[in-house]
Amino acid sequence: MLFRSHKRNPVAAMVALAAAQRAPQRVAALLAAMPQEHERALGAWQAELAEWPQLLLSAHGAVRALAQAVPGLQVDAARMRANLDTLRAQLPAEAAAEWFDPALALHASALARAQVERLRAVLA
Repeated sequence: MLFRSHKRNPVAAMVALAAAQRAPQRVAALLAAMPQEHERALGAWQAELAEWPQLLLSAHGAVRALAQAVPGLQVDAARMRANLDTLRAQLPAEAAAEWFDPALALHASALARAQVERLRAVLA
């Protein structure tokens, strides 16, 4: 998605990517603080408490940046197809058959459609 939009809105793409790159470290800190000591001893919950605001700010920043970039998104289906054909030609035949199996695309599209429907239900 950001591949084409970065040329029209480089700041939005940069903000979204920067936020996405910060998230794994925040999540790692939250996971490290998960073990529960007896009666919530000092240390873990303070570390956890410090990470939540930053993680939420990063997620908010990424979503806001994408909301600015997506309206200008233009899909170049012919170029996408050419890129896929080039990739397929470079792969070993067995890998290409597995990666480009139509069943995988159908499954992925069904998952994407279901997620869109869930989001629509939440936003309605």
